[in-house]
Amino acid sequence: MSRLVPGQIPWMSEELSKLLQTSEGTNVEFKEAKNSFDKKELFRYCVALANEGGGELVLGVTDAIPRQVVGTRAFGDLDDTRNAIYQATRLNVEISENTSTGGRTLLFSIPGRPLGTPVEYGGQYLMRRGSSLVSMTIDRLQAILEETVPDFSAGICPGATLADLSTEAIEKFRHLWVRQANRPHLLDLPAHQLLEDAELLVDGGVTRAALILLGTAESLGRYVADAEIIFEYRHAEGGIDPTVRESFREGLFLYIDRLWELVNLRNEVYPYQMGLVRRDIPSFREEVIREALLNGVCHRDYRYRESIFIRQFPGLIEVESPGGLLPGVTIENMLFKRAWRNRRIAEALEKADLIERSGQGVDRMWRMALLDGKMPPDYSRTDDHHVYVRLHGTIHDPVLLRFLEEIGEERYRTFGASDLAVLHFVSQDKEVPRDFRGRVKHLVEQGILERIGRKLIFARRYYEMKGQAGVHTRKRGLSKEANLQFVLNHLRSCGAKGCVLSDLQPVLPHVTPRMLSGYLEELKRRGQVRVIGRTKGARWFFPAADER
Repeated sequence: MSRLVPGQIPWMSEELSKLLQTSEGTNVEFKEAKNSFDKKELFRYCVALANEGGGELVLGVTDAIPRQVVGTRAFGDLDDTRNAIYQATRLNVEISENTSTGGRTLLFSIPGRPLGTPVEYGGQYLMRRGSSLVSMTIDRLQAILEETVPDFSAGICPGATLADLSTEAIEKFRHLWVRQANRPHLLDLPAHQLLEDAELLVDGGVTRAALILLGTAESLGRYVADAEIIFEYRHAEGGIDPTVRESFREGLFLYIDRLWELVNLRNEVYPYQMGLVRRDIPSFREEVIREALLNGVCHRDYRYRESIFIRQFPGLIEVESPGGLLPGVTIENMLFKRAWRNRRIAEALEKADLIERSGQGVDRMWRMALLDGKMPPDYSRTDDHHVYVRLHGTIHDPVLLRFLEEIGEERYRTFGASDLAVLHFVSQDKEVPRDFRGRVKHLVEQGILERIGRKLIFARRYYEMKGQAGVHTRKRGLSKEANLQFVLNHLRSCGAKGCVLSDLQPVLPHVTPRMLSGYLEELKRRGQVRVIGRTKGARWFFPAADER
């Protein structure tokens, strides 16, 4: 009799018999694995089969037809194996064990990948080719990425009625829509007509968007139980047990204000002085927290049976949403890319003036953070199955804040998120990414940045504010003639032995080897130096008096 671990699907011997007759190929893979099976190879096969729409991997069965059950000793602890698969691949794979055929066999039932999302392991998007596993071809990967993602939130929830929606939430939505659109006639509409106009009811059917935004706690538990948000506060990032924990499984309009109250209870304020003007900068602004929360609600994948988490620490908030970024959206381009996973939710929130449907709110979060002298939103922990955004509450660069205020509020308030992003990258001595370079010319013309060759630096005033005026001089470098004189002086000190190019590099450490070679060639053309040899080992000399 077969032994099933709790949560596994039943797998009877007659079903095994049918599988044994199946041709190995599209969605079934057989492996003998008499004594063991490499765990990493298991992960790879799970990923490959998921990328092909899902299927079964059978251990303890011969490949060749007629197939025979030979039994397997692999993976004794099935709970541990299932958890390991999930940790490595984020796939919920069911495992069934069968011993009724005279030998122990294992069936791994692997779900198909989410629409538009290839699955990877170890940095590889895998598929099967014959008996081997190979990386996906470019055209296959592109085809997956271009798949249309259905709007989960627009779907009708069978059985749900208007009674499953909260009257309080509906009225809050109504008044926000009236204020945003200046349409007072909405106040007189019956609830069902108001929601039909907002396309939250369609032909009398209640959409999932209506439940997620306006549903009662009972209705969400019944129909969309995964539409849950959990707030946690910890005194330190490494803390295990949260000091405060509240979960919300009801319509968004019923708890959105409560979430902000929880954050604001521990919202430190930093006093900031600019000349005679003093103002307070909070760790977290309500607009930024709402943007992060609403992005999670709009863009999360509700097919994942997971909650949205908002974790607050002193000076830091992290928002984790199930489901990775949409196809075509990356951490690098999300400031510009416009895409929606749950359009019906986004449209309703736009009517309530809580978001701008034209964007993702990421640009607004960037702008507000940088104008407060903070680090921009950090998405670096995002993977294929979760979006993580970390919002830093402490002032990271008060000098940049002072610098922006000194150039005038009227000017810097016109800066878009891309302009501020360029300033952030320059302040961190990072190369400006390609997508942002179109804004550089404008900032240089404004006298905020200076271009030194291919390098960008701030105007001198920024470094003076930091008490580092000399850094500006060093970054700009000396004039060409001054650099040439440094080279001549060093060659003179070397005397008759001369020196090679690498010996000259420490003299001008801020100059590239290529530029240094150009200086030597310039001096050679002027007749001020001579050279013996042609390679990097060529020696350069300051000529004797009779040679000059």
